[in-house]
Amino acid sequence: MTILERDTTSANAATDRIQSSLARAVKSGRLDNHASADVFARIDVTLGIEDFADRNFVIEAAPRSKP
Repeated sequence: MTILERDTTSANAATDRIQSSLARAVKSGRLDNHASADVFARIDVTLGIEDFADRNFVIEAAPRSKP
């Protein structure tokens, strides 16, 4: 999975949220450490939309900003 973020701060925050979620899954027994590491290894966070040029399928999940 590749996640596109708008800047380094957002990319770091996304990575932190993912790691926190995986840690909670390990703590609750839903995942073991190996599975958690495997999931995290499959996730890339990028700042460049060009990293999606070879993708056949993309899901956009952009939060809406309040005016």
